[in-house]
Parts: sequence; C-alpha cells; structure tokens
Amino acid sequence: MATLSCVNYPEKQLVQYQNKSITWVCGLDNDPAGRRNIRKWIKRGRVDGLDVTAAQIPQQSSQKNDWNDCHTNHRLSQKHQEEYLYHGSLLIAKSALDKAFLIWNKKNLNGFFFDFNHRMYWFELNIDKFNKAIENIEREDNGETEEQKRRKAAEQSGALSEITNCQPTFLYFQSNKLTDESWYYCRVEFPHNGKAIKNIFTGGQVAAAAEFKKRLLSIAPGGLFTGTSKQLDWLVKHHIHNIKVVDTVDFIGYSKEHKAYVFNDLAVSDGKAYAINDEDFFEIGKLAIKSLNQGFQLQIGDSSDYREDWPQLVYQGFGAKGLVAMSFWLGSLFSEQIRTLHKSFPFLEIVGEPGGGKTTLVEFMWELLGKADEEGFDPSKATAAAVSRKFSQVSNLPVVLIEADREGDTAKSRKFDWDELKTAYNGRASRARGMKNSGNETYEPPFRGAIVITKNAEVSASEAILQRIVHLYFR
Repeated sequence: MATLSCVNYPEKQLVQYQNKSITWVCGLDNDPAGRRNIRKWIKRGRVDGLDVTAAQIPQQSSQKNDWNDCHTNHRLSQKHQEEYLYHGSLLIAKSALDKAFLIWNKKNLNGFFFDFNHRMYWFELNIDKFNKAIENIEREDNGETEEQKRRKAAEQSGALSEITNCQPTFLYFQSNKLTDESWYYCRVEFPHNGKAIKNIFTGGQVAAAAEFKKRLLSIAPGGLFTGTSKQLDWLVKHHIHNIKVVDTVDFIGYSKEHKAYVFNDLAVSDGKAYAINDEDFFEIGKLAIKSLNQGFQLQIGDSSDYREDWPQLVYQGFGAKGLVAMSFWLGSLFSEQIRTLHKSFPFLEIVGEPGGGKTTLVEFMWELLGKADEEGFDPSKATAAAVSRKFSQVSNLPVVLIEADREGDTAKSRKFDWDELKTAYNGRASRARGMKNSGNETYEPPFRGAIVITKNAEVSASEAILQRIVHLYFR
C-alpha cells in the first residue's frame, strides 16, 4: 500500500489484517524523515499486534536513491530485497548488541565499528572463545538452529564496548590547492538530541587516536573518544575510503574556474540559484563546491521583496553622480568577466566635503548586496597582511577603502601608499607571501573584485594611479 507521505500511518488498512500470518515491511525513503517515521511505525505496529519489520535502501553520498529509482534501475530482485531488509533490520535494532550481531552474522567480521542511538560501538569476537562456546552448545544439543547456536556462542564470547558518546560522521574531503591544505568535514550528532555540530578534522587528527580525541573534545561539547589506534584505523579505512570530494574556493563571490557565484547560503550558475544543502556545500549539476571563507557574510533577500523604484530614489537623493556610482557598483558584480574581455577594470573614487552623503550612499549600495551597516575599511589602520586578505576574500564584489587620507607617516599610523593598488587594476596580485615549506613556492592570490575609495580629500598618488580612477566629487 502507498501512503503518499511518511507521516501517514495506514491504521484503517492494517487493522483488517490483525491476527493473520502476514509480515508487514515498512519501506520509507532513507532520509531523516523516513528513518524517524519507520521507527514510529514499527513501534506502533508492535503495539497493535502486527508482525512488522523494515527495509531501507543504502545510500551513497554521491547519489541518493529512493524506491522508484530502484524500480526503474531494476534493483528490486530477490537479492536486492534481502539487502534492503538487512539495512532495515539495522535501523530498527532494539539494542546495540542486537545490531552488532546482525552485522557480524551478515559480514562475518571479527572486529568492527558501528553506530547505535548516536553513539559509536566496537564489537570484537574472540575466535578461541567462540569455537569453544560452539562445541559446548553442540554437546548440549537443545535443538537450536545453526543461527541460534552462532548467536548464543557470540553472546558468550563477544565483547561490546562504547567508543564514543556521540556519533561522528565524515561527510566529505575538502582542500585548498593553492595553500596545500586539506580537511575532512565531519558532522557530530548526540544521543541527547542536542544540535548537531559540523567542523573539520585534518589528516593528522584522524591518523592518531590521541589527536582525534583532542579534536573531538574541542569541537563537540562533551564528545569523548576512548578507542585505540587500531580501532581508529578501522574507522578511517571503512568510513573515509572513497569519500566524496568537494571543490573549494577561499573567497566569496564569482569563481571563474567553476563559472558560478558562490555565496554563504546561495550559489548561482547559468541563471539558476542553488541553496546550500544539509552538508554545507552546493550541488550544481555534477559540481560540488563550497567557500572556505566564513568571515565575509552576505544576507541575500527574497526576490519578492524587490522594489523597482530604488533607482529613482537614488537619483532624487544623489543626482547623476549617484547613478554613476550605482552603475560602477553593478559593474563590480561582473569585474572578472569585464577583465577577461578588456584586461582591466577601473577604480571608483567618491570624495567630497563632510556631510555630502558619501557614507549614506556607500552604506545603501552595500545593503543592495545584502550587507547591512557596512562602509569599508581603513588601510592605514590595518597591517599589510590584513590589507592583502581584504583584497583576496571577495570576487566580483567591491572592496571599499575609507579614511586613508593621512598627511604622512606618524608614530601611531602610516600613510597608505596608493601605488600598491596599481596591479589590482589588471586583476593581478597586490602582495605575495612565502609558503610554509622548504621549497620556493609563493602564494599570490589574484585580485578578483573592484576598488572603491571614499574619503574627504582626493587621492594623492602617481599619475599612473590617477589615470585608473573614476572621480566623483560630492558637495
């Protein structure tokens, strides 16, 4: 029978078949809602006196399958059904020991990890004790089946121990190719129904039991790993082997290599918007991608809230210069594409007397992009490393420099050298730094955004810089 939704329990249909030799198989989709309701249905069916079990389709991170997919792909044979019933039995196991015996009986492993009720357990069978137990049981000859004998012997010789009081699940592998850094992205769930934690583990932290224990305690409140290096190696071998790989960018905005805009909770490619999934990355066709930059946040609104009269309001408030500034701001969203065609993208300078509306205009333009209470940063107050990171953390977005009009260097501040921006005009790196290795590699991230300068006094720099600037003066 089809229930159309996992929350619809077919009570009226099932009550007609009470006290009859029928085993009901609950086969909902293998997603959080389906698994949650399978457990509810099994519990209710047992209370109603029904013989109930479950079937689940094992899922792979690269491809999600439901029952219709199995039907169309001819994966509902007797062999497939036995596999789905096995996974359903794992889901509804009454205890950790019951689940351990199901896995052991199916896969004939002498030692393995498994999860139960958001905890991780280790089951290991002592073969010598097991064989002796089998001999004793066969001598007693109580008419038990071979499976019953094996289970009884396993109960007498098996060892079950809790390894973690939470459930870490490695979701995918991510790396930054430019800096040669990589991480395993992990979700940690708790048996007390606390909010799941998502964070990263480095290769070194999953290679050593002591480091894994430290990292788990650092990211998951109260999370404790008490296993050995051997047990951790088993976990890594069977849970991280052939793990999904997600491409990353270390900025917010447009990725020229992937031809997609990657923001915090939204990605855009070929005119289509994609929401971030439950595992914190974007699935754009066959592309899996995410941004590593969490310091630059944009709160992109709903298109239903869009007002078409805002350009007229900008013109009323700031005149033609306001529209010129808005045009440049819009152009900054395509600065990478413009540089590809024209090899450069100019800078914008918004200067003028105090009270001329410069700050109001810039703050309004930032709000159009989803960033409230933002104007820019003062490069004279920032370190060289901070300025370099500000320039490389966005793509196809503006970088606004404010209040950098010092008369000269002082003991407390220094004058910003505008000639440092010369290479940003063509999208080249403004600064380079050496990599932390024994080679000669350097890290030179290109400039992917647009420069906006807003202050009271006009920029005082070389002729080469002044020719790269579009000047707007507000009174």
